[in-house]
Amino acid sequence: MNIKIRPIRAMKHSVMSLFLLSLVTPLSTTAAINRGPYLSFVNDPHHSAVVNWGTGLPATGTVEFGTGIPYSGIVIEASADTLHHVDLSGLTENTRYYYRVICDSDTATGDFWTAPSPSQAFEIIAYGDSRSNPTVHRKVVDRFMQYPHRLILSTGDLAYHGELWEFDAYLFQPAATAMATSPFISIVGSHDSDPWNTPPNFTFTNYQTFMELPGNELYFSFDYGPIHVVALNSEVAWQYGPQTPETQWLMADLAATNQPYRIAMFHMPPYTSGTGNPNNMGIRQFWCPIFRQHHVQMVLNGHQHFYQRCEPGDGIEYVITGGGGAGLYAPTFDSSYVVAAAQAYHFLWLEVNPDSIQVTAIDTANTVLDQFSIFPWTPNIPAQVQHATMERIPAGNQLRWDAVRENTTGAPITVSRYHIYRNTTPDFLLDPLLLLASTPDTTWTDDAVPSDMIHAFYKVTAVLLNP
Repeated sequence: MNIKIRPIRAMKHSVMSLFLLSLVTPLSTTAAINRGPYLSFVNDPHHSAVVNWGTGLPATGTVEFGTGIPYSGIVIEASADTLHHVDLSGLTENTRYYYRVICDSDTATGDFWTAPSPSQAFEIIAYGDSRSNPTVHRKVVDRFMQYPHRLILSTGDLAYHGELWEFDAYLFQPAATAMATSPFISIVGSHDSDPWNTPPNFTFTNYQTFMELPGNELYFSFDYGPIHVVALNSEVAWQYGPQTPETQWLMADLAATNQPYRIAMFHMPPYTSGTGNPNNMGIRQFWCPIFRQHHVQMVLNGHQHFYQRCEPGDGIEYVITGGGGAGLYAPTFDSSYVVAAAQAYHFLWLEVNPDSIQVTAIDTANTVLDQFSIFPWTPNIPAQVQHATMERIPAGNQLRWDAVRENTTGAPITVSRYHIYRNTTPDFLLDPLLLLASTPDTTWTDDAVPSDMIHAFYKVTAVLLNP
């Protein structure tokens, strides 16, 4: 049996936090487990996970784990505390693990999957704004637990005033089953800041007390299978500018990734239409061009308490998933970039495959609200599309081209689909202006040519299967 002894990361647990917890949290004041266990990760999720839990009094806990029972590994905490974060390292990629937490003769169990390789199919759940209404939050969780998934992403607003007891009432209790069986990775929302904050000096001490996340826990990134996820803190407006530490980090992080899928997640949406909150124009001005430059395919937001998908014309899907429990707002179609919307409690189910990610928005009644796909970005494809033609037909501009079956050296290749781009000039040396479509066929019709576009130039590229 593999035995490890790990020190607790006590630097995150202030005396004030522990004192407030004992005063306002209506939980057991014994050393028994009164929160969790819940899962997260701070290192590579292909080979590690963090088991978290809470106790009413300081205690020293143990985590047993393995690919079956009896467990083959054990981690023993080095000191007593009320907040417990135990890192399990050296795990095998794409493997199901079982674990048991033992603390003061109390036990709790769970299981999880490590992240898969880029070529394997898997699923993800995403949702947000789950605060204030634990009954509805539990309904959302009960519904998405009927769908297979390995990872849960949250777009923020886990609490209402950032109080310690709210995280228990609004998050850990209604989502207990889900968080014990899948890593829960969140970003901060507008209601997650500390209750003593005075804008614009936001801190998130209480949030960080509970959440064990990568990097500085407020903005970070990680790879999961073929996806690179960049998680941002959108709650401090002065951080959007081009010379700020977060924006500089964002540019460097996206420039360094080679992952075919890139997803950004943060709380405040740059594109929305409806009651509740306006567009965040600072993010639109400073961050959205970075997303486009580095081929981000999808942005996940919350803040607006509804479902909405926006396509502003930069090739990115901007998706608001703010229907996790907070009182609903009313979306509208007043802006031309809104392509789908629903006033509903819901979640997103992402079905990840090497050649596409299908995203389905589902409400608590199991009704599909919207469905779309994003496709991998592949640099320097060693294949050329031949004999492309365009014909003006009543339905629009019809494009045709020959199927690509070999690369430029004559070696056979398998193409999964073709990407179609449109520009107002024939210069496609820089990033194409707009990814119009992705299709496995060798013909496609552009039926949405702007009426004021005098010239339309198209570029068709081949996307390789498992390049």
